[in-house]
Amino acid sequence: MALLQSLTNIPATFGDLATHLILSLPQTQCAHFITDTYKPNSIKGCERERRGSSNNNSFLLKGPAMKVPRNWKLFMSSDENKKALTSFLLNEFQKDSFAPRLFKRELYFVCEDRCELLTRDDGVFVTSRPIQDLFSSQEEADTRIILHCFYVSKQPFTSRTVIKSPVTDVFLLLMSFAEEIGKSIIFDTGAGNNRRLLDMSRLSSSIPEHLQNVSLGLHAFTGSDTTSCFAGKGKVRPLKFLKQDPSLSAVFARLGTSEDVSEIDMLQLEAFVCTVYGKASENSVNKVRYDKIRQSFRGRQNFLSNTDGIDFTQLPPCKAVLHLHIKRANYQTLLWRTSSFQFPDLPDPEKHGWRSTPSGRLEIQ
Repeated sequence: MALLQSLTNIPATFGDLATHLILSLPQTQCAHFITDTYKPNSIKGCERERRGSSNNNSFLLKGPAMKVPRNWKLFMSSDENKKALTSFLLNEFQKDSFAPRLFKRELYFVCEDRCELLTRDDGVFVTSRPIQDLFSSQEEADTRIILHCFYVSKQPFTSRTVIKSPVTDVFLLLMSFAEEIGKSIIFDTGAGNNRRLLDMSRLSSSIPEHLQNVSLGLHAFTGSDTTSCFAGKGKVRPLKFLKQDPSLSAVFARLGTSEDVSEIDMLQLEAFVCTVYGKASENSVNKVRYDKIRQSFRGRQNFLSNTDGIDFTQLPPCKAVLHLHIKRANYQTLLWRTSSFQFPDLPDPEKHGWRSTPSGRLEIQ
């Protein structure tokens, strides 16, 4: 879906768009086009709604002759539009008029929970058949890429897989699963002068032993699409502390390995946050918050009577909020760690830092 999101020169009609897209795919013997699935009441749906995505701009995609809306970004902000577009593209590619584009090629096309293999066997007609091994309930294309990597690695005569994506999550997932996948994996990211080809197998093997298996947990904990970040702290600073203390690495390696976070790990993560905020000697975020506020209003008799002049976004979260954040980070990491499963059995997000609104929508607790 990133390929569609990044379009700048928009074709005139949806039929032209389908042709443009298939010409944009890598001209290899085998290609996988992996799309997102849009499920109601999911944590991704919650985040899309929070960022302004909606279905208020949805419209009926009638066929290939229909004009593509000029406001492409607005069109792609609707989940219903993206679902309709994915279904339309699959239907178009299954037409025999696309047979010349599929000569001596295999195109695996993900549409919702299904995956269809499109080929041109006789040179004239397109054949389409479902690939049961690639059916999946996974919502994100990012994680579904891993499922496809495992599938490709098991095919004969496959020595290398190239993944093209601009997404950081995909990079970290490939880093985490590269050794288990086994075959050579190249990550093709960026464009123009910023394009990079990264050997993920080599990068994965170069990670120090005590930092292996921590990248997904650390990424979720320090901020991802579905989890908040610690304002002004970024990701480099926390990683620096992890490199210095192998015992902390073990905590992040355990994130996402079970549904719940142990009380001991909760305490260690709280102490880690204190360290990130410059108070390595403390283990209570509430105490760090109090001390920072007191320091900002030093000299006042009643320093809490007026809080003007302090940026509360620069304070660590209170303990209650941090614990909810840890639950969400653990849930997201669990979702990532099950990327190789077709139908992962995930717990109810309402028990892990989200809640249901009166309208039935998920929101951050």
